[in-house]
Amino acid sequence: RFESHSVKNWHYTNSYLRHRSVDFSKMISLDTPTSLVFMLCVTTANCFIAFLLYKTQRNIPGLWMIALGHLLSTLSLFFIGAQNSHLITLHNVLALPAQSLIAGGISAFFGRRPLLWVPLGIAVLTLMFWEA
Repeated sequence: RFESHSVKNWHYTNSYLRHRSVDFSKMISLDTPTSLVFMLCVTTANCFIAFLLYKTQRNIPGLWMIALGHLLSTLSLFFIGAQNSHLITLHNVLALPAQSLIAGGISAFFGRRPLLWVPLGIAVLTLMFWEA
């Protein structure tokens, strides 16, 4: 009796989901400047929390790299909408090493040795690529 009841509910749920239409017009659509402001707020909050954790818990390995990566990521978002090619280059030079710093901090947190030369190498290669 229990099995037939669950099968009956499954059939009802399946037919309900199959015949239900989703109205996407009622969803909120965000424009690009609003999305960028949202991302800037999120990265600023991540940077603030990471630096606060680093100041209070200096014994956590790799936390300084994560905090520095979030700081670079926050700084790079200021230049993402720039029209000048040099500011776009500055965005790329800051954003790519930021991601590698965060990845290095996570690897240090899990006990692996981070490659500290990778963010510097990525910054130099990005600068060479975008300014050539």
